Amino acid sequence: AIQFLQDGRLIAATRLEAGSSLFGSPQAGTLISVAASPFAAWTQVTKSRVTRLDGPTLFGFENQVYAVGRSQPKVSAPFQGLGSAFSRKRTALFLVQENAEGLIHLTDLPSCGDTSYAGVAIKDEKVFISYYTNDPRKDPPWLFGMLQPTRIQIAEIENLPSC
Repeated sequence: AIQFLQDGRLIAATRLEAGSSLFGSPQAGTLISVAASPFAAWTQVTKSRVTRLDGPTLFGFENQVYAVGRSQPKVSAPFQGLGSAFSRKRTALFLVQENAEGLIHLTDLPSCGDTSYAGVAIKDEKVFISYYTNDPRKDPPWLFGMLQPTRIQIAEIENLPSC
């Protein structure tokens, strides 16, 4: 996912797979990088280990860049490394920083299982985030959530936190 910065450069969030294990990988994460026009060369800012941000959407609001994507709130070896199919997932909101922190987790949206791939609309100083999710009351691991029905949800956020 990419978003223009105030100075005209682009910032990107890229999911780092780091292998194909069903149990995830300790090297997985999210790469944050930037590029100036003509956007032919990218500079790596950081590899964030906060989460492996799946299906990210970036958006700008009040001079900040935010990300929405699938997050894994609990990481534990050996079966629930970052990106594990057996982990529980959430659609979460992050602040994107152009420094070593990269991603700062702000909040989880009501979501679980097979979730994310958000869309964002801003109207009247409110942020509306649409995404799909399994029933949040059931909270299945991602692998099992893929076999269950999903639904579309919309979250409305009036006061986005910033740093």
